[in-house]
Amino acid sequence: MTSQKIEGMDGSIKQAVFKEALNLVGKSINNKSVVPILANVHLQTIVIPPVDSERPKMRLVVSGTNLVTGIRIAIPAARITKEGATTMPYRTLNSIVGLMVGTVDINLDSARQKLKLKSGDPETARGTSKANIKGLAASEYPTILNYSNAEAQGMSCEIEPNILEQALIRTVFSTDKTSGRPTLEGVYFENKGGTLTFASADGFRMSVQKTTAIVPDDWPSFIVPRDSLIALQSVVANATDPITIVVNKQTTQVAFVVGDIQIISQLISGNFPDYVQIIPPAHTTEAEFSCAGLKRAVDQAQVFSKHAANLIQLEILETSEGMEDGARIIVTGKSAETGDQVAQIPAEVTGNPSNAALNGLYLAEFLSAVNGRIVLTCTNELSPLKFGLKNDPSYIHVVMPMHKG
Repeated sequence: MTSQKIEGMDGSIKQAVFKEALNLVGKSINNKSVVPILANVHLQTIVIPPVDSERPKMRLVVSGTNLVTGIRIAIPAARITKEGATTMPYRTLNSIVGLMVGTVDINLDSARQKLKLKSGDPETARGTSKANIKGLAASEYPTILNYSNAEAQGMSCEIEPNILEQALIRTVFSTDKTSGRPTLEGVYFENKGGTLTFASADGFRMSVQKTTAIVPDDWPSFIVPRDSLIALQSVVANATDPITIVVNKQTTQVAFVVGDIQIISQLISGNFPDYVQIIPPAHTTEAEFSCAGLKRAVDQAQVFSKHAANLIQLEILETSEGMEDGARIIVTGKSAETGDQVAQIPAEVTGNPSNAALNGLYLAEFLSAVNGRIVLTCTNELSPLKFGLKNDPSYIHVVMPMHKG
């Protein structure tokens, strides 16, 4: 629980900035929690003393947590005359701030835990509005650590936002969502010889993304929950400066520091499977084709296969004498109730003809995460299929075939 001294609270914040912060923090709020305070957002006004000739920095810190993921944002305040903290019902506060305009004045009656809000925009003659929201004391809220001082909190490294964004796009989708195996419900951050590798799996598919991000030799490997990374993705997409990753000294928590935004997550305990053993070591068939072409064919097949356990059929054919269409991949989706669809896409095929039944939904998710030319290798209809990118050997995706039943 928080330990700061609770005083009154008084300041002014631009409505657009306040609303944006609330929207992001909302990704960590559990509005259905049986613990009432977890449906609240934590607010704290602070004044940071000046350094040299700088002016004091006035901030409103907006935080939220569901006990797994925490989000902490320090937003600029136009005015702070009193430092303090409180918690307010997230849905109520977010709704009313979203309907205000201009600048939002906040004032806390600490004795009654009532937050007074006032807004107006004299330049547009929209008038003023006032609201009073009842909250709960900040002292009852779970502690959300501040990782702005990375070295003091634990071990840290930096990663470029485009590298992290790409790794998350290519791995988060293949985490386990249904089986209840905790170690598969997140992405594995692995120290692979001093660089960071991301891996995810759900028992039917697996994604591995190697990166050039450098980590210390003694950097631990750990598993970050999927929902924490989904919240992180929305922040990374707009980042321009390097992102700091901090692991606490107990290796139980990780923080992603993006400027004044911190995404803080508990780590999943347990060991991630040895994913290297899952990667097929050899193949008898190789096909190269357009990602866009296969995605269009799979989307068409899914119109029918979604009524038949998402099963679609891939048939890989090489060029042979008498074939007018040349090497190609045939994608088929069918349903006994609604009909069927067959599409062909050109491919460069070497080795033996092959076929496999795959989960069309899984395949569509993979194809949405990549682009360019794809290289598919396989052995037979019962063996795993390995997908790679022609111009990017750092990424592979492995899918188990379905039984045709």
